[in-house]
Amino acid sequence: MDRRTYLGALGGASVFGAGSGIGSANTTWWFSDPEVETESGTVEGDDEGDVNAFRGIPYAHQPVGERRFRPPETPAPSWDGTRDAHDYGPRAPQPILVSGFLGLDVGKFVGSEDGCLNLNVWTPEDADPGEKPVMYWIHGGGYNFGSNRFPGGALAEAGDVVVVAVNYRLNALGFFAHPEVTAATPSAPTNFGYLDIRAGLEWVQRNVAAFGGDPDNVTVFGESAGGHAVLTLLTDPEAEGLFHRAISESGPINDPLYGLAELEARGTEAARELDCTAGNTLACLREAKPADLAEAYGVAGALASEATGGQTPTVEQPGLIFGVDGEVVRDHPASLIEDGEFHDVPVLLGGNAEEYQFFLEFAGDSVPESEAAYRDRLQRVYGDFGDRIVEAYPVSDSDSIEATYIDVNTDDFFLCSDVAVTDAITRQGGTAYRYLFDDTPTIPVTLLSEDPGAYHTAELSYVFGETVTQQGLPTGINGPSDWKLRDRIQSYWSNFAASGDPNGAHLPDWPTANETQRRVRLQEDSITVETGTSDGCAVMQDIYGYLRSIGR
Repeated sequence: MDRRTYLGALGGASVFGAGSGIGSANTTWWFSDPEVETESGTVEGDDEGDVNAFRGIPYAHQPVGERRFRPPETPAPSWDGTRDAHDYGPRAPQPILVSGFLGLDVGKFVGSEDGCLNLNVWTPEDADPGEKPVMYWIHGGGYNFGSNRFPGGALAEAGDVVVVAVNYRLNALGFFAHPEVTAATPSAPTNFGYLDIRAGLEWVQRNVAAFGGDPDNVTVFGESAGGHAVLTLLTDPEAEGLFHRAISESGPINDPLYGLAELEARGTEAARELDCTAGNTLACLREAKPADLAEAYGVAGALASEATGGQTPTVEQPGLIFGVDGEVVRDHPASLIEDGEFHDVPVLLGGNAEEYQFFLEFAGDSVPESEAAYRDRLQRVYGDFGDRIVEAYPVSDSDSIEATYIDVNTDDFFLCSDVAVTDAITRQGGTAYRYLFDDTPTIPVTLLSEDPGAYHTAELSYVFGETVTQQGLPTGINGPSDWKLRDRIQSYWSNFAASGDPNGAHLPDWPTANETQRRVRLQEDSITVETGTSDGCAVMQDIYGYLRSIGR
């Protein structure tokens, strides 16, 4: 079991208009914690040296009771007095999915619906109202798990930016579909978690100036499912004007997606499993426990595995619970980008050299045992494209079958998808910067592998400047040998957020992408400009086109 079974389960370890008159960044901090007035009331955060941090700020009514399976209701209810914003808010309900060697209770459900729609803000202590660029973080996790509990302070300080990290509904609570849900809210039949992400961006527009952020200079950035959400926002007409730059890290935007009818059929089956077929089905579903609902509805990757009898799902099987509903997500985002239906903002995107190593380590996938088994698997998974894939990725070109297998899947899900997006943007006159992250943290997450390479999530500790932990698992720990690349990446990302161009003083040049698929390779001691793509990307491009042609 691998591929789309687990892309849907694992991801990012993986996470105020200026004239609105709301709040003030000039609050007196003497011998007291910082306070900021938001649209819903005053929040008190923490003075963390050169950065002030505010955690767990609600940005909408909480999605409980009648609000389950509905778009987020904004703004958040007002409160009297001063609200503590010292601690992270609740995570959205989610199963523990990472490997159990750390002693975690795999399968246990954690988090809470009540309170999960919250965000965190880290702002330079000297920020004046509306002054600093804003970076809006969307965590990964396959839209199934993860949270906004990221260490945003180091990036805020190093980049002189305001960092905002959003929580959103996950798994069935965020992406459930059923005919009665569609009838109740036809303009938003599913993808409620995505709507949460957009609502958080709207909160930024109304409130971030009070924290020192410029609502006219907002960069959305995210990893894995978060990177997918970033590229989806790029195609969303309702998100126009909410952000001005976009960074997608390892966003699998060309992965196939389910349509609404298929998701509604799954929701109908889930209702039967939950005995929610007699009487008011929708009321019954809204009362179901989050764990029971998620187990009954499943995740897209698990459905793909079921559909193939537990074998590696075929290329047509989606790996994400996110779907094309015709309303919130009007078409496949990759198709919209290909057709030029995207916001004209600078885009920075890329992936990691050995992304799929992560999935081998933590998702129970297995490497084919022989070259013959490798050929057989690729031919079964890729169908009519199988022979071309085998020819483009011969075992003889790598050190091992494992290395070749990682290359195929890394290119399919991530690197060749980036090529397709970059080509579409630049061909239509847009601005894109592409990268390949190629380094391993001093202490990698994939402790069980002798040579993990640049695995999925490996770049997170470099971007945030501190160890990123999701569900108790560090995605990587940097040592002194990583600090040079960490500093460069933080500078590139924050420069891009400020101006739409990652270049700056004392940094190696990063040229824009062009028709030769120019990119930079980010390594420990060097930043190298490269051109061209792997031989397999031509085949992958044809596969992406085929998937779109069959409604995937």
